[in-house]
Amino acid sequence: MKTTLTPLRLIRVTTRLMCLILFLIWGFVFVSHLYWFFPPEPVPPVEVWFGQIVQLSLVVSFPLMFWKPKPASILMIASAFIFFFLIVGSGGAIAYFVMSILPSVFYFWERRILKQKDK
Repeated sequence: MKTTLTPLRLIRVTTRLMCLILFLIWGFVFVSHLYWFFPPEPVPPVEVWFGQIVQLSLVVSFPLMFWKPKPASILMIASAFIFFFLIVGSGGAIAYFVMSILPSVFYFWERRILKQKDK
C-alpha cells in the first residue's frame, strides 16, 4: 500500500498535529492556573473566572477541530482574540494569538484548496 504526500494531506496532518500540541500546551497552562480556585486561596475576582472560562473555550476548541472543524475554528479565533488581547494583554499577545489560531488558518487554507479543486 503506497501513500503519497499530497499538499492537502500535509495540511491536514499539520493541522491535527498542531491541535494536539496546542491542546497539551494550553491545557497545561489552564490546569496550572486552577490553584486560584482551591483553598486556602480567597475566592478569585470575576476577571479571573472570566479568563479561565475563555481559556477553557480555547482549550476545548483544539480537540473539537477533529469533529467539527468550522465551528471549532470560529471558537478558536474568537476565544484566542478575547483571551490574549482583552484578558492577558501582555507584550507577547500577538505571537500567542497567531500561534494559537494556526490550526484554523490551515483549516481554511485546506477548504480553499478543495474549492479550487472543485472548479
